[in-house]
Amino acid sequence: MIDRVLQKLSHLKYDIYAVLCLFGLTLVFFREEVFEGKVMYQSDMFGFYAVSSKIMKWHETTGKPVYWHYNMFCGMPSYVTFTGEKKSLTGLIHEATGFFLPLSASTFFRYLFCTYLALRFSGIQVIISVLCSIIFAFFSHNVIILTAGHITKAWSVAFLPLLFSGLYLFLHRKKIIGGGFLLIVSFILIAASGHVQIFYYAIMASGIVWLTYFIWNIVRRESLRSCFLFIPVIVIGVLIAFLANARHYYYLHEYTPYTIRGEPVLEEEKKAGRSGLDFDYLTAWSADPQDIFTLMFPDFRGGESTPIGEYKPEVLEDVSPQFRQYVGGASSYFGSQPFTSGPFFVGISPVFLFVLFLLFDGFSVISVSFIVLFVFCYLVALGRNFPPLIEVLINYFPYFSKFRVPSMIMVIILPVFVFSLAFLSEKYLKNTTWTNPAHRKSFIYGSVFLFGISIICYLFISQINGDMIRDEEKMFVMNLSHEQQSIGNAFLNELRKAREIIVIRSVIKSVPWFALVIVLVFLLMKNILPHRFAFAVLLVPCIENFAFSYRYIKESRFIDLQQTFNRVLGPSPEEYSKILKDTSYFRVWDVTENPTSAFRSPYLYNSTGGYSAAKLRKYQHLIEKYISKGHKNILNMLNVKYIIKRSENGFNVFQNYENYGPAWLVDSLIPVSSPDEELSMLDSAN
Repeated sequence: MIDRVLQKLSHLKYDIYAVLCLFGLTLVFFREEVFEGKVMYQSDMFGFYAVSSKIMKWHETTGKPVYWHYNMFCGMPSYVTFTGEKKSLTGLIHEATGFFLPLSASTFFRYLFCTYLALRFSGIQVIISVLCSIIFAFFSHNVIILTAGHITKAWSVAFLPLLFSGLYLFLHRKKIIGGGFLLIVSFILIAASGHVQIFYYAIMASGIVWLTYFIWNIVRRESLRSCFLFIPVIVIGVLIAFLANARHYYYLHEYTPYTIRGEPVLEEEKKAGRSGLDFDYLTAWSADPQDIFTLMFPDFRGGESTPIGEYKPEVLEDVSPQFRQYVGGASSYFGSQPFTSGPFFVGISPVFLFVLFLLFDGFSVISVSFIVLFVFCYLVALGRNFPPLIEVLINYFPYFSKFRVPSMIMVIILPVFVFSLAFLSEKYLKNTTWTNPAHRKSFIYGSVFLFGISIICYLFISQINGDMIRDEEKMFVMNLSHEQQSIGNAFLNELRKAREIIVIRSVIKSVPWFALVIVLVFLLMKNILPHRFAFAVLLVPCIENFAFSYRYIKESRFIDLQQTFNRVLGPSPEEYSKILKDTSYFRVWDVTENPTSAFRSPYLYNSTGGYSAAKLRKYQHLIEKYISKGHKNILNMLNVKYIIKRSENGFNVFQNYENYGPAWLVDSLIPVSSPDEELSMLDSAN
């Protein structure tokens, strides 16, 4: 028995070496954060620190938890931002999975570490697990959400491979205890990450995979034992996940009904017939049908919402000099979403290997479950572009209407790609030969299929992508005077040409990666490349994804946070002399900012604006009906003493001498019959 233990420990040393390599890789890419104390510039986290800085300083001073944001939206609960409560046991375990590194570095390491563990638990050898974990970490979406500051989302995504490993062990390998334990642990960690939407999608994905296995076993007349045992395990896992993170979810449960995600209050909202978010707001970030091609060609829909002159300046050489400046200032992205930080790019080499795995694996339960899950996620991601499904989910699935950004569900397919690549390398590429007719046909069919898609995308760009002009750009030209219409149309033609060039070059740049992975697989099948080097095929998707995603984490993104705050959000001399020296209690209305995405004024003052995805519904009504229009009585009621407006020299500060103060007495009450009447009465109340 001792010999067996020693033998297992001797094998474990390779896992330790692998984890140390992944840890070292993290230190290399995040050295400025780890060793110099800088932080990655992340727009959402920058905003979070800005609006939360006051209550965080109060917590540091007093050591007490804080539950109220007094500096934004005239006051709101801080449940969903910062409370300063002590970490729970699950919180400490969650933090340990990042090896207690700084925020961005620990998040990136979770991508690597959790994927590596998941694949090793699934029986994949060390080198393949290492390469697949690197591929997962450098998927563009994972890097983009990290650099954008969607930290809780990134944490949740990092734990998804563990969930897939649990599903594989439980339903496929019939390892009830090990698989069940891993399922429960993964649910706990995803729930502890704090991103309820990803947790919800993880439960949905588990249900889809279970249903596929259940139907498969019925049709094949195989044992249903694992499928029946799966139900109590999932229920117990979800319950334990909720209980282990009960404090956070209790706060959400208590707070949500009063927010924009709660039940409708006004009659106009009720007529829409839904609780939760407004349908247009909920589905604004719906994927376009053509977005599926961005899995292979990152710029097939223009890439990201960055001016062409910054994102792809080289294409401006082919634009008429008359319009070069204007085209350079237009967004590269031309899809229907309001904006995007970057494409959901997987890489043409991983897509080819995914297709190859499906063909090699044939009509098996694993490949069928992967296909079903992929199709389901893609159809849900289409959102308003596929109304039959999204309407059913919103109207009949509990809590689905509380979540926006349907395209977010596409994160579920990332582990599908990683596990497909791992299974292909472990199960097939190690022993595949050209003399095997089934494998030879699969290789030829997969190569021709993907090559055909590439040719179609190259030849029929305009037919697939449509006009490549966004609606607001068309409206801009339509609103021009008759004399300017011809110039406006000429500008649109040049813009269309620039975007078409971006798409064409994106397709062409993918060809070498496609060719390289085909050649390596062919060499393996011909036994020119020894089968023990089958893992070398995975180097192609590693390098392809790294080459595209590295620009998002390059050194220039690391900043000194406090210096950046002082430079970007610091007060002007007039603000300092008029507002910051005023020691009385008051609020500020900053006209220079969007009231629902304000960072600067909450950082400096007690503001009428702010940023929160779960602001109070009644306050949202005030913003829409009164505050955004500068209604005098409402501003006085909210104790607005100073108003900031922009001028040529910076900021101008105006004092409001009629603000009501922090509290006042009333001499009578006016009864109203409904929330609509209550809101309307504020128009004339004094």
